[in-house]
Amino acid sequence: MADFVQLNDKTDAGTVIAKIKDVVISHFTDENTLKHIKPEVFIHPMAKWRLYSEFENGKNTGGFIKYVKMFGF
Repeated sequence: MADFVQLNDKTDAGTVIAKIKDVVISHFTDENTLKHIKPEVFIHPMAKWRLYSEFENGKNTGGFIKYVKMFGF
């Protein structure tokens, strides 16, 4: 699922991420489910969607940037 947001130029992305990170946890009422998963919401700049599109455990692990690096050498 993807939602799109546009931040004001003066808005710090880190501050927004900190505020929205746990917003979906309140929708999980089964504590057993929360023992196994921890859903988090984050924002990712559109400029990085193509080259940095792979994530594991909420961290960017690459994407097509690996081909840019491979052919850049």
